[in-house]
Amino acid sequence: MILYCATPKNELNNRRPVVVAGDFTASGHILTAIGYSSKGYIVNDPWGNALTGYSDTEGTRLTYPYDYMDRVAGPNGGVWAHFIRKK
Repeated sequence: MILYCATPKNELNNRRPVVVAGDFTASGHILTAIGYSSKGYIVNDPWGNALTGYSDTEGTRLTYPYDYMDRVAGPNGGVWAHFIRKK
């Protein structure tokens, strides 16, 4: 799964956010990965916390476990990710 490869983590190690698209909602959604830990990716989710079904609308610096991200952002072995860099 692409989220486990070195590229996203390399971007995050260089303090560059990664915008990730996935099935966080029934119609799809994006969020921004801003870091990672041993427990999962640290994200800013503009709708709130997907792990609560978005009943919690605070989405700053959440940790989404790796298995959750694998399920919703890479179910077919790939993921849409945008890497933000200066020209």
